[in-house]
Amino acid sequence: MRVKQILNRFYAVIVVSVFLLIIACEKETTVLSKKSILVSHNWAWSTFKHNGIETALQDCEKDDYYLFSSNGTYQFIASRVKCSNLTSDKRSTWSLSSDEKTLTIDGSANYTVEITETQLKLFSTVGDYEFTFIAF
Repeated sequence: MRVKQILNRFYAVIVVSVFLLIIACEKETTVLSKKSILVSHNWAWSTFKHNGIETALQDCEKDDYYLFSSNGTYQFIASRVKCSNLTSDKRSTWSLSSDEKTLTIDGSANYTVEITETQLKLFSTVGDYEFTFIAF
């Protein structure tokens, strides 16, 4: 009888130890805010749609990218191949609404926004325009 009690206690200690070990080894999942994601990547233009129809990007647009900073400024980087109308880099301001659903560029252009770790989508609030950027 005594041996049975000792074995039962031993099994209970083993079960509790394994349970505690599993809990201690679980990874914490951190959900980043959309603002954190936005400022942690460079964003290259991927697609442009107007009225649901995709328009091919020009070669000079394919290597350009945007860099958003946490202080509310952004920089447009016109890379190696320059478009005639965008020959230099541009700096201006941006803000994200408190619900992180609206991105305002240059104080007046408002876009409904979808942000993931790999993609930034802007939907124009005026007209039917959709801009997609990929993170790199």
